[in-house]
Amino acid sequence: MFLKVIPDVKLLDIRLIRNEEGKKKGFAFVDVEDHEMAEKSLKLNNYHLKGNALKIHIYKPPAEG
Repeated sequence: MFLKVIPDVKLLDIRLIRNEEGKKKGFAFVDVEDHEMAEKSLKLNNYHLKGNALKIHIYKPPAEG
């Protein structure tokens, strides 16, 4: 699905988060090749997939200090 909507974003990894019983919790972490591709992936924010709106956020690590 991701590649059909934004074909020039190169996915490196997708990690579906599951609970203790192995059921999907409804979110995932997706790694892309670089920050530019991460910005392009924001086009999918609020994209409806099977009745659910996707929420896309770019992870920003906490500031060191």
